[in-house]
Amino acid sequence: SYTKGDKWQTVVLDTMNIDTYAATIALDVTAENGNSTRYTLNFAVEKSSVDTLANIYLTINDIDESLTLSGSNYTADAAFAGSTETYHLTWQVGTRDIVTINYDKGDAYQTVEIVRQLTTLTDTATIKVTAENGNERIYNIYSQLLLSTVDTLKSVFFDDMPFDAFDADTHLYDITLPHGTTKLPIITWEQGDAYQNVVLDSLFTDDLSGRYTLTVTAENGITTT
Repeated sequence: SYTKGDKWQTVVLDTMNIDTYAATIALDVTAENGNSTRYTLNFAVEKSSVDTLANIYLTINDIDESLTLSGSNYTADAAFAGSTETYHLTWQVGTRDIVTINYDKGDAYQTVEIVRQLTTLTDTATIKVTAENGNERIYNIYSQLLLSTVDTLKSVFFDDMPFDAFDADTHLYDITLPHGTTKLPIITWEQGDAYQNVVLDSLFTDDLSGRYTLTVTAENGITTT
C-alpha cells in the first residue's frame, strides 16, 4: 500500500513481473499538473541452500535402522552426518538380509533422487540431493558382504565312524584296510561351515584299491583338496 503525496495526484500500481521467487512492482505517480514519477520495487525470495540430508537409514527386512557405526549384522566406517558423503558398510559372513537405502530430507524444498539402489549386499547406492537454489550433493554408500574363507573340514567319517587320524591341515592320507576287508568304506564328512561346498570324487584300480578325493571350496572361492 502507499500514501499519496497530496490528494490531487493519481497513483497507478503496475505489477511488471511475478514468478515463484521474484516480483517487480511499479508505482506510477502523476501530479495534477501532469508531472510523473515511477517508483520500482524489486522483490526476491531467498532460496534454500540446504543440500544435506537429515538422515540416511537402512531398511533391513522391512525394518528401518539409522546408519551407525555398528548395526544389525554390519559395521560402517562412519555414522551418518549430513556433511559426510561417503560410507563403507561391511556385512558379516552369512548375512542374507534384504537391504535398501532410504533417507529423510534436510528440508521441504530440496529434491532427492536415489540414483542407484542396493540390489545385493555387495553393491553401491547413490543418493543425489539438489537444494532449492540448485546446489547439489552426492552421497555414496559402498556395501560389501564378507565371504567365508573356511576351506577345511571339521571331520571325516568311514562308515559313519570318525576317522581319528584326520587333521584339517593334513591333505594326504595313505590308509591300509584291515585283513579280510571286502569293500571300501563309505566316506562322509562334517563341513567346516555352512557356506562351503564339498565334492567327493573317487578313482579305483580294483574293488579295494583306489583313491577318494574331497575338494572343499570356501564361499570366497578358495579351494583345498
